Amino acid sequence: MPGKRPYKEFKSNPLPQSVNDNCIQCGECARQCPTAAINMNDARIVAKEKCICCMRCVNVCPVHARHPAPAFISAVSERIGPLCKEAKQNEYFGV
Repeated sequence: MPGKRPYKEFKSNPLPQSVNDNCIQCGECARQCPTAAINMNDARIVAKEKCICCMRCVNVCPVHARHPAPAFISAVSERIGPLCKEAKQNEYFGV
């Protein structure tokens, strides 16, 4: 299979995010977090070692209280921008 081996070890790199004063502590973000990284009793507490940066919590918040840090979004955009300029050919990784 194509790729760079040996593969890098996965390291959790939580998305810097904020929870603003709109948070009503409904717990929807905690219920829908796929890794149970958000505390069920206090939605402002995130276990950074569990967070996989999927942004599910941001998408499901009914009052839009969660959002990624703007500086982080800018940094990511600058880094991946050049990688996304040209369309890549699809590759089949079947057996």
